[in-house]
Amino acid sequence: MIVFFLMFGILTDIRFTSPGDHESSEPLAQVWDSPIHIDSDDDFVTLGLPGIGTWDNPYVIESYKFYSLHYAISISNTRSFCIIRNSDLGSYDGTSLWLVNVTHVSVQNCELMVGPGTVLVTNSTDITLKNCFTNSTVETKATEKGSITFSKSGSCVIEDNDLEDVSINVLFSTNVTIRENRLANGSSDPFVMLDDSQDLRVEDNIFVGPGRGLGLDGVDDILIKNNNFSQCGLFIDSPGMNYSSTIITDDNIVNGKRIGYFVDLTDSSIDVSDYGQVILLHCNNLNITGDLLSNVDIGIGVYYSEKINIFNISLSNTWIAVEVSHSNNCSIYNSRLTNSSYGISTDYSLYALISNNIFLMLRYALTSFMTNSSVISGNFFMYCYDGLFLHSSSFNIIYRNVFWKITMFDASDLGDSNQWDYNGQGNYWEDARPGEEYFVNSDGSAIDRFPIRICDVIEQNGTYVPVVCSPDILSIILAFGAAVVVIVLLAAYCRHRTYG
Repeated sequence: MIVFFLMFGILTDIRFTSPGDHESSEPLAQVWDSPIHIDSDDDFVTLGLPGIGTWDNPYVIESYKFYSLHYAISISNTRSFCIIRNSDLGSYDGTSLWLVNVTHVSVQNCELMVGPGTVLVTNSTDITLKNCFTNSTVETKATEKGSITFSKSGSCVIEDNDLEDVSINVLFSTNVTIRENRLANGSSDPFVMLDDSQDLRVEDNIFVGPGRGLGLDGVDDILIKNNNFSQCGLFIDSPGMNYSSTIITDDNIVNGKRIGYFVDLTDSSIDVSDYGQVILLHCNNLNITGDLLSNVDIGIGVYYSEKINIFNISLSNTWIAVEVSHSNNCSIYNSRLTNSSYGISTDYSLYALISNNIFLMLRYALTSFMTNSSVISGNFFMYCYDGLFLHSSSFNIIYRNVFWKITMFDASDLGDSNQWDYNGQGNYWEDARPGEEYFVNSDGSAIDRFPIRICDVIEQNGTYVPVVCSPDILSIILAFGAAVVVIVLLAAYCRHRTYG
């Protein structure tokens, strides 16, 4: 949800400098210490601005420096042509420029102070932001990153700007072009978020992470072409978009490799090593494997697809390593997910298999929302903030998973009718109590009837093995096979000799 900070003010204490105020021999520059507030076309004349408001002779606001309390310039309810250029726009509250119900305004070669509402444009048309740059070093009241927001607007261009610590948001707008910008954010906010808008062009931009790159949510008729993403990428915040009119060309580069964007692909295999990230839409019966995906928004995104098998992949330093949304019969197994905000995220999906994966040093290891009739088994959740979280998910089977050194909750179940053991095999918990059932964090209905208490997790030839506290040795033999008996017994014996 985007929150708009609409800041109002009045024009007071306008001061014009005199020639004695300047030592420079350059033409006199007007300095308005108070903000400019224009509420109609007549105000351009009242303020004595040069120009007549036509296409070939626009009103000009030029060479001013602002550091006001609430906003630098606000313009509303105008139809005249106006150029704002070569000025420093800033305010203590963070709003540099506010345009409401205006047309034909061009902002060029201006310095924009970073704040929560750096630029706010709403209900406006023919707005251009070009050759501007941001300044985040001047003290403001706001501590948030900045935002440039175009809402309910059309025929707008954001071009050739150098923007740091600022997000671009396009909401409910039409015919918006974002091109040839350098964007560097470094926060959890997207560099560019396109939401419920149409007829969009995003091309020839440079996205410099780390951070979240370009987000799509409910867009229609969009071209994404020849962008360069470094330590970020493309993500789909909601699958509610018109894929048939979404064109993402393969000349978009993610971390030096082309983007893997596949629509309606069937009966095939994809090696992720060839791509900076992989996004699947309406695909069926695919095998996804390879080496490593890292430093990207979403490593692998699966949307409205069937029978997608993801296996033997390492994913690290992502926002979401693997996202599965509105997809059925998908499998993720034998993979390693590390150092990311989210390991695996599923929503509105059925019959998933998540098995034998390593979740290591993640904020949220595995989250499932509205994911039903799935199996989660044989995974290792280690050194994560949150382990496994089921929300509004039902009829899932969870067993043989290992939970070790989880900061908050090993597992949480806010769903219904989920089964936390299977065929006499439960899960491995650090805080299980011998001879007692294990109550998963829930309303009390989520119970592991066969929990196994572990005292350690050891790594042997790249494979993790839980060390079961006596007298639960037999349970791990039955679950993981007799081949690990010697390893487990030796580890338990050594631990006893060391700490007993």
